[in-house]
Amino acid sequence: MNTGEEEQFLHCARNGDLTGIQKLLMSKIREETLININCKDSQRCHSKCRDQKHVGR
Repeated sequence: MNTGEEEQFLHCARNGDLTGIQKLLMSKIREETLININCKDSQRCHSKCRDQKHVGR
């Protein structure tokens, strides 16, 4: 499960909010927050996997 910061990071990335991404990354560098920059949106991942299974049929 993603933290609130990771959810915010994903939201900024999806919407092209460079300023938001920069602020989150700077807080990670200053060790003010822990963010896994390799995090994935579990809901989107599950729906993509489900959609790909249907395409192959």
